[in-house]
Formats: sequence, C-alpha cells, structure tokens
Amino acid sequence: MNTLLALLQNIKDLTMARIKHIASITGLVLLALLGYHFWHKHTNKTDAAIVNTILQPNEQRKAIIDPIKHKITTVTRDKNGKEVTHSTYLPDRPIAIVETNEGKIKIESRIWGPEFRPYFGAGFDGDVRLHLGADGLYFRTFDLGGGLKLNPIALKDTRLDINASWNFYSHTSLALSYDNHKTVEVFVKLRF
Repeated sequence: MNTLLALLQNIKDLTMARIKHIASITGLVLLALLGYHFWHKHTNKTDAAIVNTILQPNEQRKAIIDPIKHKITTVTRDKNGKEVTHSTYLPDRPIAIVETNEGKIKIESRIWGPEFRPYFGAGFDGDVRLHLGADGLYFRTFDLGGGLKLNPIALKDTRLDINASWNFYSHTSLALSYDNHKTVEVFVKLRF
C-alpha cells in the first residue's frame, strides 16, 4: 500500500512539475507576443508619420515609396503654393526614378518580361493543396508560372500545374491554377 501511495505521490509531483513548466513557457510566449504587439503598434505610428503627404514649410517636393503596396506617391507644390499629390504603380522589379527638367517624376521600368521567382502557396480544391513552383513571365502585377500541387495527406496525389496570379500585397499573390487532372483551383502564394 505504501508503494502505491509513493507511486501516486511521484506521479502527482511529476504532473505538477510539468504543469508549472508548461505554464511558465506559456506565460513567456504571451509576454513576448504582447511586447511584439506594442512594438509593432509603435512602428506603425512612426511609418504613418514618415509617409505623411503634407509638405512642411521648408519642403518643396516629397517622394513616398511604399514597396509593400507597390506605390510611389509624389507630393509637390504648384505655382500657387497648393499641394499636388500623384500616385503611380511601383513594380517589384528593377526601376529608375527620374526627375525631368520640367520637375516631373518619371518611373522607368519594364512592363513585361521573363523572371524566375520561386513561390510557396496553399489552396483548397476539395483537398488541402500545398503549391511549390516558380513564376516565369510577368506583365505589370500579373505573373504566369508553374509547379507542383502537393496533397500533404496523400503524397501520391502530387500534380503538375500552371497558374496565373495577381500580386496584390507585397510578395503575396492570388492565383488561379489548372493541373494535369483538369482541376481548377484558387490559391494564395508567397514569393521569395
């Protein structure tokens, strides 16, 4: 009987030690997430001040480049001192920003061409599918690529696909794929 009580006491002590360990790790993770939340909130305020489109009295012209939204905004003063704002598309490919003799800002870049941009994605066509592949051609914010569609539950159900995608935010695209099983699927992909 004493051995049974000692065994139960040992199990209780181990369980309590494990619960304390899990609770302390959970507390540290929650504290880290809370700290990250406030840090991120502070950096968003700082970014908002940087990209403010109001010119200060000592500023004549301002160019605001937002690579995440693929946008460049120019703010200038006209002859009457009124602020004029103009936004244009900023591609995620090599560009040149040129100021002409007339004071206009011009963006030079290719509109279309070949590329090699690997991606990872996820979608659903009745089953969850993971996508691995690369984009090979682009036209402005649209890409054409191909790759593999993997079913993580049944790896034998791996398929080849071609897809067309639209880059809507930073390196994130919404894609439409067609595979060798004649299945159409919408998925989200991240380019790297």
